[in-house]
Order: sequence, then structure tokens, then C-alpha cells
Amino acid sequence: MTAGGQPADAAGRIFVGNKDSRNVEVYNPGLTLLFKLGTGDGEFTQPNDMAIDSALNSVSDKCCQ
Repeated sequence: MTAGGQPADAAGRIFVGNKDSRNVEVYNPGLTLLFKLGTGDGEFTQPNDMAIDSALNSVSDKCCQ
């Protein structure tokens, strides 16, 4: 599922890879920031190609291809 081209889950939460702060931010459908995946900024190198499973167990960080 996607929302405007961004990955989204069944609840409508939108997942955005932020290359500047190198994190993945999760927003509700009203675009309010809910939380960030991982332990904080800088955890992902280039989170611009994500695959997220239905249980929110997987984010792919494809930095160096």
C-alpha cells in the first residue's frame, strides 16, 4: 500500500525515508509525526527504498548499490 507514492501500512500510517537526518519517520494520515523507526537519527544511510512488512518488522536501507 502507498500514500502519494510513500509506503503506508493498513492503518494508513505513512513511512518517509529522511536522507538528511538519516532516519525513517512515521506519520498518521493527517501528516502528524507519530514516531521514528530505530534508535534515532543517523541509523539509516539512505532510507530511500523501503520495504515494510505488515508487522512493521522490516525496513530495507539500500544505500550502496
